[in-house]
Amino acid sequence: MEIQNKKITRAKVQLQNEKPFFAYLIMNMTFIEKEDIETIGVDALGNCYYSPKFIEEISENELKGVLAHEVLHLVLEHLSRSKDLQHLLYNVASDLCVNDMLLENGFDLYSKGLLPRYHEYTFQNSDGEDFTISDINKKTANQVYEELLKALKDDEKAQDGEDAKRTDKHIESKDDGKPLTPAETRSKRKMEKGNKRSVHLCEG
Repeated sequence: MEIQNKKITRAKVQLQNEKPFFAYLIMNMTFIEKEDIETIGVDALGNCYYSPKFIEEISENELKGVLAHEVLHLVLEHLSRSKDLQHLLYNVASDLCVNDMLLENGFDLYSKGLLPRYHEYTFQNSDGEDFTISDINKKTANQVYEELLKALKDDEKAQDGEDAKRTDKHIESKDDGKPLTPAETRSKRKMEKGNKRSVHLCEG
């Protein structure tokens, strides 16, 4: 939709003045409207798929943070590094690292995302026990992933189906930030099958 396209363009222009490094990276992405996803996502080719409803609902400052979030997944090669790993769990790990970096750079982020505080984030496992990922600013997404995997009691190498749902259930945030909704997960799988390449859907 034209309104959403203008909002994205406006955010990119504003970033040129506010965060020129991120703006330069974002200018190399291709933005594609997609009605069958709930938020926004990026593939390894630099295509950024977005829901017009999601773009309309978030603030312009949040949008700038979301665009920077997506481009950092590309820069840090998170899509290729997640190969053979639990996708949902790796999305959580990579989102924590990206969001921690963006918060350090003064971005406003999507309020329902995984937002670390003082470089740490606390989850609950399936038994209701808290565990905290600390020093996120000193770790790669793969290191955070291994910590999450070790902390979870039920850590089968699930890729989809009931195991994927169980993994999502295990990482409910104390701050009510959820990694991916079931609808986003279904959309992610649908796009992966259609495009035959990995797609990262974000929570912010």
